[in-house]
Amino acid sequence: QGASEYWPMSPLTANLNDPNIKAVVFFEIGRAGGLIRMRVEKGSGNRPFDISAYQAVLLSKPFSPLPDNFPGIKLGIHLTFSY
Repeated sequence: QGASEYWPMSPLTANLNDPNIKAVVFFEIGRAGGLIRMRVEKGSGNRPFDISAYQAVLLSKPFSPLPDNFPGIKLGIHLTFSY
């Protein structure tokens, strides 16, 4: 399941006056699929929006393990949420 399935964004918490509202969440996945760390990398200026994006990633774990042929020990992902 992906983060979009867990994104509890609603029109009540979104800033509907700004059609370009977006937030970027950065997170790292370890070789076994565990969440190493995450943060809101670029906030939208709307705290409820940012929190909902963060929670969507958090609720999406556990992630699948990285492929055996993946060269690193972790994978960094920048995920953009827009409304």
